Amino acid sequence: MKIIEVSPIHPASPNPSMQDLSSLMDSLFRHSIDHSPWPAFPQEPATSFTIAHIEDAILLKFYVAEHDPRITFYTANDPVYKDSCVEFFVSWDAGRTYYNLESNAIGTCLIGYGPGRENRSPLSPELIQTIGHYSNLPSSSPDEPSTGWSLILKIPLEIFIHDSITTLTAIEAKANFYKCGDDCAAPHYLAWNDIATPDPDFHQSRFFGDLHFL
Repeated sequence: MKIIEVSPIHPASPNPSMQDLSSLMDSLFRHSIDHSPWPAFPQEPATSFTIAHIEDAILLKFYVAEHDPRITFYTANDPVYKDSCVEFFVSWDAGRTYYNLESNAIGTCLIGYGPGRENRSPLSPELIQTIGHYSNLPSSSPDEPSTGWSLILKIPLEIFIHDSITTLTAIEAKANFYKCGDDCAAPHYLAWNDIATPDPDFHQSRFFGDLHFL
C-alpha cells in the first residue's frame, strides 16, 4: 500500500492567490497516477499530482498530458467523470466512509459522501463552491501543440462536513487519486494505488493508500 507524507507549505503572502499557490506546488514531488488496472481500457494520459496543506485546506495539483481535454459540464455535481476528469477519494475513518471529489479540467466539481458506491450523499453546490481552483489550459495549434493541462484545488476543511477535522497537523487519512474520462475519445481509468477488481470501480476504499499529514 502506498504512503504519502503530506507536508505543510508556507506561502509568502497571508492571502496567496490561486496562481501563487499553483507555482508553489510545482516545486513538490510529483506522484504518478499510473496504474491501469483494466486491460479493456489501455493506459491513457500520463498524469501526476502534488499534494500539500496549509492551516485550513488541502492543496492538490494535477498535471495531465492530455492535449484536447473534454469539457462539457459547468455546474457543481454535474457528472464530470464523463469529461476529462481527475479525482480524489479520501477517508478520515480508516475507509469506513469516504468523500469522492471529482473535477473536470476547468474545476467543475462533483462531491459525494458515504460508505460505498451506492446511496452516496451529495454535498451542496454552495459548499462545493468554497473550493478554490485554478486551471491552466494552454491553447493548441499545429505549430504549437499543447503539452497538456494542470489544475490546482484548494479544499477547505469545511468540505468534510461529516467529520470533525479542525486541523491537518499530525493526522492520517486513507485515499486514492484517479484520472478518468468516461466519454472521452479514448475512455480511460487510471489509479495512484492499484485496484484489483474485474471492472472499473474507483469506489473501493479497501484499496486506498495512506496519507500522513505532517
